Amino acid sequence: MGSMMRKKTQVSFVIRDEEERRHKNGVSSLQLDPIQGRLYSAGRDGIIRVWHTGSGAQDRYIQSMEHHTDWVNDIVLCCGAYAKDKEQVASAGLDRAIFLWDVNTLTALTASNNTVTTSSLVGNKESIYSLAMNPPGTILVSGSTEKVLRVWDPRNCSRLMKLKGHADNVKALVDTANHVMLYDVLKACKVEDLGEVDYDEEVKKRFKMVYVPNWFNVDLKTGMLTIHLGQDETDCLSAWVSAKEAGLTTENDQKVNFGALLLQALLEHWNHPNRVNEAGQKVIGNNFFSVPLHTPLIFSEVGGRTLYRLQVGDAGGETEGNLLMETVPSWVVDVAIEMAAPKLNKLPFYLLSHSSCQSKQDRQKKDRLVANDFIQCRKVAEHVVEKIVGGGDVNGANASGGKQSTNEDSGNDAPEERVELLCCDQVLDPNMDLRTVRHFIWKSNVEFTLHYRVLKQ
Repeated sequence: MGSMMRKKTQVSFVIRDEEERRHKNGVSSLQLDPIQGRLYSAGRDGIIRVWHTGSGAQDRYIQSMEHHTDWVNDIVLCCGAYAKDKEQVASAGLDRAIFLWDVNTLTALTASNNTVTTSSLVGNKESIYSLAMNPPGTILVSGSTEKVLRVWDPRNCSRLMKLKGHADNVKALVDTANHVMLYDVLKACKVEDLGEVDYDEEVKKRFKMVYVPNWFNVDLKTGMLTIHLGQDETDCLSAWVSAKEAGLTTENDQKVNFGALLLQALLEHWNHPNRVNEAGQKVIGNNFFSVPLHTPLIFSEVGGRTLYRLQVGDAGGETEGNLLMETVPSWVVDVAIEMAAPKLNKLPFYLLSHSSCQSKQDRQKKDRLVANDFIQCRKVAEHVVEKIVGGGDVNGANASGGKQSTNEDSGNDAPEERVELLCCDQVLDPNMDLRTVRHFIWKSNVEFTLHYRVLKQ
């Protein structure tokens, strides 16, 4: 029964320029077509590029061929042996996929029709490292880490046989400019090229003692920045923040969820039938930002094969919409299309008076509270002022150990001026939220303890 369950689906996207003319990582394979005067280069950035080799070409770049989601390890060329109007390039890589590219469509590209026609050969269970094709173009063989050879008929994309006998992987057979780049993950774009600077120093300059849960992972294997969102709603939707503090707005201080906002932007062009609000109005994306239309969006099995790859701007097509209906997890539809609010994260903690102003009765009292993890310390101070100090449930000693000072005007003071909070004997900034306290000061995932110290009665 367990084997019939569908694997979790990972949502990823690539931050890149609209046109990537140069390889961002190593080149794994080259194929020369002397008849057409073209060179095909397979890159570890997942892109196959086509170049002019003839004399007189000022711009040798022709086209990028994109469907792979990982390194392209090998390519082979078949020049129309079984059909005069057929010229195909077969490519394969770490994403376990083999694609057949009808490269004759390169000569008929337009601004609105800029995709090379492809077919795919499915069935490989492991990364593919090598390809070979017979001269007539009727047989394609793939070698992989499965230690077997798979044999295909590229004319109809059918699998002919599997050859066993190898005892190890079948293999035929990151550039860097030392620049530091600054990226905006939410908007899926590069913010600034800082040039050749000290990476660690740049990190220190931008460091803020604010903890946000890990709601995505960064992958640089292809040489381009690939963002893998959390594998399920618990991880992906864990980052609640203040819209104002995140720089998304200067007005009201509403709480927003980074994962939900990004999913809404990535899928804002998908014409899903449920994209309406309670008033029957069509809801598109979020109110804060969009992502570039050329952003590659990838759905894949966690730790497994790619399910679907498209560009964000193509999601409005009928075919693309149908494939998204089959691929997108229900929890993503809930937050990105139906605009359902993600669950809030709760943090339990203990609250008690500080030892400097503690009575014997106070030492025996330990309140356990539960609050949203993004609640700031000033809110806890408000709770102390309203529920504890205001109720007279405080010993009369102040922080210096003497009698607590009284102030007729103290009722007009902000809560953080009347009460200070401490964790591990460190006075807390009123603007610091609870999850930051637990991560940077308590430094443990177990329930933490806050102490309060009354400054003004």
